[in-house]
Amino acid sequence: MELNFADMDRVPAGELAYVSTITDQMLERRPDGKLCYLNAGAKLLDARGRLESYGVYGKYLASLRGQMTCRTAYRYLTDYEDAARLLPPTVMKEAMARNVAFSKIKDMVKAAPPMPEITKAQAREYLDKILAGVKRKPMTLLTRPEDILAECVRFVVNRMAKLPSNEKLRQKFAEKLARQAFMVSTRPDLAKPDRASIQQVAQQRRWNRVRENA
Repeated sequence: MELNFADMDRVPAGELAYVSTITDQMLERRPDGKLCYLNAGAKLLDARGRLESYGVYGKYLASLRGQMTCRTAYRYLTDYEDAARLLPPTVMKEAMARNVAFSKIKDMVKAAPPMPEITKAQAREYLDKILAGVKRKPMTLLTRPEDILAECVRFVVNRMAKLPSNEKLRQKFAEKLARQAFMVSTRPDLAKPDRASIQQVAQQRRWNRVRENA
């Protein structure tokens, strides 16, 4: 892929050539037409190490638009960092070969971590059990306040990550959310979103789809 992003002239030619090569490797599709998720995360981490010191890593990610959104890139990168922290190399290679989306098995891996020293056969057996456990994992009804709070926080963090990187907008969103949460605790009947807010959210979603498809 020929790189083309703002301020790329800050980066030495050798580094740009290397990043161009790993970008091609990252965007290479599997026979099923999908990217290799963990491989993409590894290449993005490598690219970050090469470009971040020049202040152009975010601009590089933006240049991948059409191939990958910034949000998807950060998800792949986070998935890879989590996998590299929790999986020994043998299991990591097996997960890459199977194109496992690590976020889907992360909780299971944390609950039943693999042995640090593990053979290829053991790695295959381990992943078989983890993936089977994810498929069978029943939905649990949360009842403890601390569990419900943790679930709410995860949901809010996920939604906040999808907001534009505008500090005032994000602060206003957080303030509205805090007011809604307080109203829910005191007067649930008054905690319903107003019609204007619903229309604003719907309009923003339509605009986001238009930008992603542009």
